[in-house]
Amino acid sequence: MLNIKFRFSPNHKDSYKTPGIMNIVFIDLTSRCNLNCKYCFNADSVNGKSHDLPVSLIEKMLADENASKIPNWILSGGEPLLYPHLDKVLDLFRQKKIGPKIVTNGILLSPDVTDKWISYGVAATQVSIDTLDKDKFVLLNGRNPELLDKTLANLDYGIKSPLRVVVGSVLTKLNMEDILTLMPYFYNIGVDSYTVYLFTPGSNLSAMKNHILEFREIPGIIDTLIEKYYSICNTRIIDTDIFQIKNSEMFGKWNSKLDLRIHGCSAGQFSISVKSNGQVSPCICQDAPEFICGDLNKSNISEIWNSHEMITFRNSRNQIPECNGCEHFDRCYAGCRNNAFLFGNKGLYSFDPICESFRQYKLSSSVVNL
Repeated sequence: MLNIKFRFSPNHKDSYKTPGIMNIVFIDLTSRCNLNCKYCFNADSVNGKSHDLPVSLIEKMLADENASKIPNWILSGGEPLLYPHLDKVLDLFRQKKIGPKIVTNGILLSPDVTDKWISYGVAATQVSIDTLDKDKFVLLNGRNPELLDKTLANLDYGIKSPLRVVVGSVLTKLNMEDILTLMPYFYNIGVDSYTVYLFTPGSNLSAMKNHILEFREIPGIIDTLIEKYYSICNTRIIDTDIFQIKNSEMFGKWNSKLDLRIHGCSAGQFSISVKSNGQVSPCICQDAPEFICGDLNKSNISEIWNSHEMITFRNSRNQIPECNGCEHFDRCYAGCRNNAFLFGNKGLYSFDPICESFRQYKLSSSVVNL
């Protein structure tokens, strides 16, 4: 899922390396969740199927000869705090002297849990919050609005603890107006960074298409978000995998004013996603058969990373004629393969439609009134 990360603190920098070198492992510990988010791309959670990743597969990953060389391990779900073996898994990471990052909706992230995570050596947590409006919380997340108060209280404790705390929001048609309010709110309460994810559904496109922003809307929204960030925060460091920004007038506007760190989508290039049933996809959003490159029940993580299937996915950009001759080809990796797969007519070998929207964007059309 393409994203733009607004740094409020200059003390942390994402590490992105050479394509073909595994740098990030996303692990879906479970498909269980205590929310019912309209935009969820975890097909098992959406369909009510319950999977818990066997601890033995996590042990297998951590025993891999290359595990110690992978700097970023991100534990997610579903909701990882519903995973029945979480403490055992965190102890395994502690034994390997690896500090994972945990992505949670924050409802169960009580002060006791935060303190426990610190003792296990958890490096950071990302709390997912899409709105501060309780009515919209019910609309977006499908649960009791009082849970939002609980999440914000837990977030406040985490920020005051030694744990590095960041916040992420998924941008949909339902919460477009909220994002500009969320950014200064999180800046003022002291989170380390704020990430906005551009909503792209997984396999369930038909049920989610009404929540997706039009591609032509996205550049103006991004420009508006950068304007807001520039006006409130002097850190002025942005990390993003929306590489298409480089093809727009927006890049010239902001490149000299900000440390604008742009990289291509990591899927299959330097990251993989382990699903809660043990299957492995290059993409955190996708578990469609076209994306599955291996199964931890049958192979180890290095074997999957170096498999014919993963290499074929990694090189799929070479089969997209619209990208031939582009000056950014070697760093863009042909954009988001999930976007291309869902909205193109050639499956994985489709052109990412978001690219053209940035090429056509004119500064005269900004700033968007969210």
